Amino acid sequence: MIQAVSSMLDVLDVNSFKGSRQFMNALLIIAENLSCNFKALVILAQPILTLLAPVLFDKLTNSQSDDIKFLSFKIYTDIMT
Repeated sequence: MIQAVSSMLDVLDVNSFKGSRQFMNALLIIAENLSCNFKALVILAQPILTLLAPVLFDKLTNSQSDDIKFLSFKIYTDIMT
């Protein structure tokens, strides 16, 4: 699941297709829910840190949308703290 969410977030752009902004927000909400679950973070630490965190950092630094930057930052800091 982490690999799928990470891969989709990595290739998705808000202008990729009609509805891509909503799809990206849905993926970010999935990642946010995961980042708030301590047990999931402990169990899935390796794939989260190697797959999801770099994609979130990329979205944080390269996204054109402030909403996506904000959500990426929030999720990234939730994972790291």
